[in-house]
Amino acid sequence: KTVHSLCERIEYFPRQNLIFVPAIGGWGHEGTDYHANSNVKILGEKLKGKYYILNAPSIVASTEAKEVLMSEPDISSVLSFARNSTKALIGIGQISSDATMVKTGIYSDSEIEAVKRAGAVASICTWFIDINGNPVDFPAKPRLVGLTDKELRKIPMVIGIASGLDKVEAILGTLRGRWVDVLVTDIKTSKAVLDMQGVEV
Repeated sequence: KTVHSLCERIEYFPRQNLIFVPAIGGWGHEGTDYHANSNVKILGEKLKGKYYILNAPSIVASTEAKEVLMSEPDISSVLSFARNSTKALIGIGQISSDATMVKTGIYSDSEIEAVKRAGAVASICTWFIDINGNPVDFPAKPRLVGLTDKELRKIPMVIGIASGLDKVEAILGTLRGRWVDVLVTDIKTSKAVLDMQGVEV
């Protein structure tokens, strides 16, 4: 939702050869403005660049289904663009029933509670990390369609965007794990993150 808000508010600036691609598949079966595909479409149209759509859900029913999807040229080529991106813009999700990934139906409340018990405090690209930024294993991980944690690491600049006191733990875990090179947030949230880290402001 935060990434979508940025997309809605961004204004045109001249820049050549921009290409926008989603890093993950769609969230949930209901239509929503928050899908990665919706966001790249908005950015592509507003900034007059090319954009590509990933015609796949972010989580599929089985590893076999994932293998079939990943072998489709239209899907594999879009993910190849994503892997070779020079910059990534990601949201940082909290682990709760209020998280967008729960509200859009991608994960159930019980699944979120399970990853929470496993130590997860944040979601990035539909996978999870703990308070120290370490990836957390969970049953659906082999069925995700999108960039993996290792693939995200290889992108030269990752820009994370998140705000709100409900996301303080999530942001701290993301920073401790060095998952982002740039963080876009607000003063109140940043002070709370520093306070949790034990840094005086």
